[in-house]
Amino acid sequence: DGSNGQRLDLCNSRVLELGCGTGVVGLTCAKLGAEHVTLTDSESSLWPLLRRSIAANSISDDRVSIHGLDWKDVSTFLDPMVSTNRYDLVLAADVLYAGMDGLFARVLASHLPCMDEVKGMQSKSTP
Repeated sequence: DGSNGQRLDLCNSRVLELGCGTGVVGLTCAKLGAEHVTLTDSESSLWPLLRRSIAANSISDDRVSIHGLDWKDVSTFLDPMVSTNRYDLVLAADVLYAGMDGLFARVLASHLPCMDEVKGMQSKSTP
């Protein structure tokens, strides 16, 4: 619950975690009902730990994916034109270090829909 007593409903949500590290935030979203969580980090050495955490939390592999995203390498960015790379919620926890703010802004902007896409999605959902 937030400070106003409202609760975030993650059911049927697609979640992207930028700079997941150990994956605590993203895996919590999966446990809270997110349909799919994409965990991203440039440190591939973390992936075995992430896989063990997914298994230890009894989260099915089809609900969580791990992607090597290097904020300095645009070729690693997820393509937002692919439907499975569209997210309802983008999260990042403890990712800003000296000199990283500009890179974070670029990565975040690259993984969010543009206003035209948002307006298009809204018009499709309006009867």
